[in-house]
Amino acid sequence: MRFKTFIFRAKKYIICLKFLAVLPLLIGFSDCSGSGNSTNINSSRNFYFASKPSRENLRYRLNDTIVHKTFSDKIVTQYGQAFWALGLLNEKNTAAAARVNEILLNPREYSNDILRAALEYVYQCYPVEYENEIAALIIGHSDSKLFAMAAEYLLRINKQKFSPLIYNIIHNENQFTVDDPIIKALEISDSTKRLAQIPPLKDLLSHPFSGLPVIFSLQRENRNFPGVLIVRNANGKILRTEDGSIFNIPQLARSVSALPGYITNGNTPQGVFSFLKIERTTNPFIGPTELLFLSLPFEYPVEIFFHDKQTDSDFSISMYLGLFPETWQNYPGILEVYYAGKAGRNEILAHGTTIDPQYYQNLDCYPFTPSLGCLTTLELWDDNGNLCYSDQEKLIQLLKKNNISQGYFVIINIDNKNQPVILTDIIEHIIQSGI
Repeated sequence: MRFKTFIFRAKKYIICLKFLAVLPLLIGFSDCSGSGNSTNINSSRNFYFASKPSRENLRYRLNDTIVHKTFSDKIVTQYGQAFWALGLLNEKNTAAAARVNEILLNPREYSNDILRAALEYVYQCYPVEYENEIAALIIGHSDSKLFAMAAEYLLRINKQKFSPLIYNIIHNENQFTVDDPIIKALEISDSTKRLAQIPPLKDLLSHPFSGLPVIFSLQRENRNFPGVLIVRNANGKILRTEDGSIFNIPQLARSVSALPGYITNGNTPQGVFSFLKIERTTNPFIGPTELLFLSLPFEYPVEIFFHDKQTDSDFSISMYLGLFPETWQNYPGILEVYYAGKAGRNEILAHGTTIDPQYYQNLDCYPFTPSLGCLTTLELWDDNGNLCYSDQEKLIQLLKKNNISQGYFVIINIDNKNQPVILTDIIEHIIQSGI
């Protein structure tokens, strides 16, 4: 039901202390050396949460108070928090594995929330160990999000083996409604991965987008590698630095779990977000640097998403596709954010970080820091909690200098190479687009 009047209130992103489920977390850095770049950072800006003592204390509390106590004492009501804590720490854990075994062998004894938390942790830290248990779990389970998480786990292990089973459940078992957005997104995710290439990138880069500024975050399918962010102003021109070079910064769109983007706490989904404002947050894991407040389709009323006070209708797929050039409107990848929003995913931001990156030193994204689905940039903090490098600050300064405070934010996987996206990967498309 639509309401004629709507008071838009920005959420304050204290992202739940459901353990500190403020997990849109990322991490930070304890050493400010090794970077040849510079930005106008006030190095006296201190944030104690990013300091070495605070990080050490946090790690101890997560392991001792949250993880060890919860799983050793079998405090079932706190299992979700403990799995999230281990996901943040990126750690396997013997006690947690024992609880996972109990949950997956007796799934009907646990709530869907606990099952999803266990699956999220397993998807991240035990990528092949639970094939048989999860294959049994998807049979007859009517929770579409749980089913999709399990299906993605199995398809990652052996697509040829499990595709027929999953297809049969979706199309012949009547477990889900025909318009379930999670199931539609699951099928789109699979079909997108089979496509050889995306439509012409130059068409997307030069598209008017209603004459509003556009921020492009161009990523790899493998989100372990950071993408690259560029900015186009309302006049359709790409923004440059003072020396005339194209402004660009690396940006990570990987979540802690690395689940697909249409699933809560998964990677940042592909497609178009609405960029609504620049603001700060009280969430200590994000820190004091200003962030970009984004909206998925369905998260806010149509007139807010489309920056059009005259719009007065329900959100439709045709309205969303109308944002794109014709050459892109049949490309399934751009629907990921549409169905993610329709399924209820929300609260995705583009922000900096204060969390210790050492949790993720075994991942290709290091020293970047995964989140709960937000986009994160590199920020470096010294042992005393002083900010000494920030790509996020560079971005905010650029936007303010060019009077950009809203518009659209476009995220696209450009290919499946296993390496970071850098400016040279897209410069030919930029030149062809004429921006």
